[in-house]
Amino acid sequence: MALRVRLRDLLEQRGMTQVELQMQTGLSYSTINELHHGKTRRVEFSTLDLLCSALGCKVGDLIEYVPERKRAR
Repeated sequence: MALRVRLRDLLEQRGMTQVELQMQTGLSYSTINELHHGKTRRVEFSTLDLLCSALGCKVGDLIEYVPERKRAR
């Protein structure tokens, strides 16, 4: 996949745990954990909205495009 979810990085930068994010967003722990570990295949707009609101970030801060050549290295 050419997209990388940077949730782990954002949580570390903010000193926040997955459980704290769960409590702020109301999202299920499994949803947050799958995003945290890069195991999700799709994300709802409502989920992105909740995450960006709780983390004070933009969608582009949360998801980055990784070109195929960089991933192969």
